[in-house]
Amino acid sequence: MSNKSRLLMDNLTDLNVLVDVVETGSFTLSAERLQLSRSAVGKCIARLEARLQVRLLIVQHVVFV
Repeated sequence: MSNKSRLLMDNLTDLNVLVDVVETGSFTLSAERLQLSRSAVGKCIARLEARLQVRLLIVQHVVFV
């Protein structure tokens, strides 16, 4: 596979992850649905944000006591 083809596949994968995160509202649920680690989901989102030079998601951590 050429570098250009690989980059296109990576972009499509990252976009697919973004769509799933938006649909589920959760990195964890998306990781489970896509059979990825939570870390891999975060890295996909970070790559997209770096490429586009824009923040795509506002992540809030909610802790219940």
